[in-house]
Amino acid sequence: MDSFRKKQLDTLVKNIKALRAQQGKDGWTQTDLADACGFNLGTIKQIESKTRFPRPETLEAIAGALKVDAKSLLDDSAEKNDDLATKVFEKMKGLMAPAPKPHLQSISAMLDQLDATKDKAFISALETMLASHLAHREPSKKKKQV
Repeated sequence: MDSFRKKQLDTLVKNIKALRAQQGKDGWTQTDLADACGFNLGTIKQIESKTRFPRPETLEAIAGALKVDAKSLLDDSAEKNDDLATKVFEKMKGLMAPAPKPHLQSISAMLDQLDATKDKAFISALETMLASHLAHREPSKKKKQV
């Protein structure tokens, strides 16, 4: 397998595992994914162990079961976004330590509950935090008009 194909397979497996973890309450097992796709468990095991690159129709079935576009399974930007989200999360937690200013306490509480690997939750919380922070800064920006 050439290096490009190997990188694609690495990305595919990371994305499948991440998406399986997001399914249901406790995530899906390989068996759950195989059942949802109508495949033999061996098919999923071979893909996730990187011994087999899936055919296009197999990739489409996996994407359908995971409720994503097949192209997104091969997209490594999610991995880059997770790395960035984790770095931002850690930096923000550092800025809040040891004790946040009063108007930032709700942000600190939100960060304590946040799992930076969940993109949607992270982005939503970040937007809320920024809106709150900007709302507190807004009065100080206004200049008195004479």
